[in-house]
Amino acid sequence: MKISLAAPLQYAHRQLSESLHEYRTEFERDRDRILYSKAFRRLSGKTQIFLPLSHDHVRNRLTHTLEVSQIAKVTAKNLNLNGDLAEAIALGHDLGHTPFGHVGERALNLISNNCAELHPYFEVLDPSKKGFKHNLHGLRVICHLEKAYRLQPGMNLTNFTLWGIKNHSKLSWDKYDPESGKLSACEYNQNGTCYFQLRPKPCINNRLYVGFYDKYNQFTRIDQSKNEAWSFEGFIVAFADEIAQRHHDVEDGLFMKIISIEELKDRIRDLFKKYFDDEDKANFYKLSREKDQGYFLPLISRFIVNLLNKNLINYSSEQLSKLAQLHSISSSEDFCNIYNQLNYSETKSCIAFEEEFDISQKEFQKFLKNRILNSYEVQRMDGRGTYIIRKLLKAYLTNPSQLSDPTLVAIENIYRGRTTGRKAIYDYKEPELGSLRNEVNSLSKKSDKAFQISLLRGLCDHIAGMTDNFAIAEYKRLYGIDPVLIG
Repeated sequence: MKISLAAPLQYAHRQLSESLHEYRTEFERDRDRILYSKAFRRLSGKTQIFLPLSHDHVRNRLTHTLEVSQIAKVTAKNLNLNGDLAEAIALGHDLGHTPFGHVGERALNLISNNCAELHPYFEVLDPSKKGFKHNLHGLRVICHLEKAYRLQPGMNLTNFTLWGIKNHSKLSWDKYDPESGKLSACEYNQNGTCYFQLRPKPCINNRLYVGFYDKYNQFTRIDQSKNEAWSFEGFIVAFADEIAQRHHDVEDGLFMKIISIEELKDRIRDLFKKYFDDEDKANFYKLSREKDQGYFLPLISRFIVNLLNKNLINYSSEQLSKLAQLHSISSSEDFCNIYNQLNYSETKSCIAFEEEFDISQKEFQKFLKNRILNSYEVQRMDGRGTYIIRKLLKAYLTNPSQLSDPTLVAIENIYRGRTTGRKAIYDYKEPELGSLRNEVNSLSKKSDKAFQISLLRGLCDHIAGMTDNFAIAEYKRLYGIDPVLIG
């Protein structure tokens, strides 16, 4: 693919305009702002699959993110796209993730949809106030929560980077039901009855909402239009995320002795042998003869990443060339001119695995899910993570004066609707902070529905930002019990 269909820089803009940098492109600046953020550093303490203390070598969110970044950059380079944009999106794609992996995300979503019934005021919560999803929360972290500039909220990243972060994962909790052929509203909902709690009851929601994050959609568009700032680089990161997950699920499963080398080799051979080229055959023969896990791990990781990424690059290159031919695109200028007229579904389908290969890789994903993600070891850890998050929220809602000063100030800012010019912790004097702490437990605040809803959102922000170890330590401080993480 010689013609570059990279995201048109002409359409890149920020929430607040800034002068161009002398040495760095707009997307390089996005990458650097993510790299130096507190939210990025905290990824090192957040679970990918296994909780802390499981094993020194299992992945965390940060190591996963770096692997996604590398795969995305290689793919973008080979498709003649913008590697800086792909890297920025990849580095920021999980900034909105919670402690304890996806179970933490699901727990906060169920709580903020009132499925957990933690507070009577939340029973009539408007859909525009509900929901939690890590990719959407990533926009909130970047556009609102991260403190980078005194006079403006967030990191002020470009619309293209924000769009890629938002769209690396599904935008709702709706799931496809193969039996009915329709999207199911919720995994706990059956015919209008909720089975989330032990005692079934009528569902209070038509679906699991994420409407709270709709306000951030404006930052992922082209100027003031309704056109989304989509990019092939953004599509690439979604696939790089999946490729990274495949290979490190394998490594972590072997580290934790959930799957065996022989079982893994047999499954790969059955699913992918017909796609092997000469290089793949030689590499698979080499790893098949290796019995020592220490040497086998790097061989199998390289093999899986290379096999998946090679198919993605080759097939996507063909599709991009066809798109360019179809629309008579012979230069970057041609692409820029036609960019806003291109059909989204058509462009999205250009970045993909070859159709038959995709069936095999999805079978491989299903195999890993059943053998690793649904294993006894992981499910036990997931249960503990969910329990800790629910108990933290219950403690904070019952007695919010236990919260730190910065968290109380953040909740007060949410309550007062402050976005720009927010009062920061150093804007308060000690007596004012004491008064604020006293107020959160007052009858006036307990009976104030708007404050309680602001409190819930502030607590979701607070807990989502925690590392696993901080959440565990906070649980111990609040309840005086040290949760056992292994066994």
